[in-house]
Amino acid sequence: MSEPVALDELLLLADRATNLADALHMLEGADRDIAVTILTVQTEAAEQLFLGLRHFASAAQRLHHNHRTLNETKTALLAVTHHARMASEQLGQAMVAHSRRAGPEDKDPDAQWEHRLLRATAEPMRAVRSLLALIPANCTQAAAAFAATIPYSAAAADEVRARIRPGSLPVLQGAALRSAAAGHLYVYKIGPSTYFGNRGDHVQLTRRTTNALHEKGLIQYDGRFIHHNTWRIRLTPTGRAALLDDFAHPHSRTSAAPPPTATLPRQRGHRP
Repeated sequence: MSEPVALDELLLLADRATNLADALHMLEGADRDIAVTILTVQTEAAEQLFLGLRHFASAAQRLHHNHRTLNETKTALLAVTHHARMASEQLGQAMVAHSRRAGPEDKDPDAQWEHRLLRATAEPMRAVRSLLALIPANCTQAAAAFAATIPYSAAAADEVRARIRPGSLPVLQGAALRSAAAGHLYVYKIGPSTYFGNRGDHVQLTRRTTNALHEKGLIQYDGRFIHHNTWRIRLTPTGRAALLDDFAHPHSRTSAAPPPTATLPRQRGHRP
């Protein structure tokens, strides 16, 4: 049986969806020209995300397998592919609305018209956030289903085997990798204190766990796209390969690492 596109590519697509969602805050307070430029880039990124998901979903559909979980996974992939397409369309609508705003060269813009245009951008942007929030967790769950059932390939598989014995990743570290892939983990600073955030699942993790993964080169702290003094916890290529290996060895996981869901419960913060 042939395998679909490398599963680390599916985790990479999940990471791109998280990055795109994080970058949406760049529109806050932006004038017309900057907003249009940002939305042009984001619309293109959403379109590339859609194309990548469509390619993977098409490859997955060609797999002939009667496994119920895999059949459900194929359906879920088609759904998130549609979500990415809709996000791209909604970003395009927001770009059109922003392009009609007054520019820096306009001395006396119509305040009421500006307000109406800004309100017109709010609805599609809310839709974009909701759609993007569904993609990373579902891609991660799909990768878990594929890795546990069929052969897979990963870009850094050999490196992982050299550094981490297959199936030996501690349960909490595996849960942290899964939460990071689903776009749930971040670190933020308030005053002199640093806090750990975990949105979207009920796994109790701490900075001790994520720092251990950082020392192994499996995760990175990325502050490029989210708010000041906040860092997204993202998987490295080696981290994606390690997570796939963890998925492929279910004996190394327990109920401490439940499947991610597309819902986003309220934020929780933990002191390290």
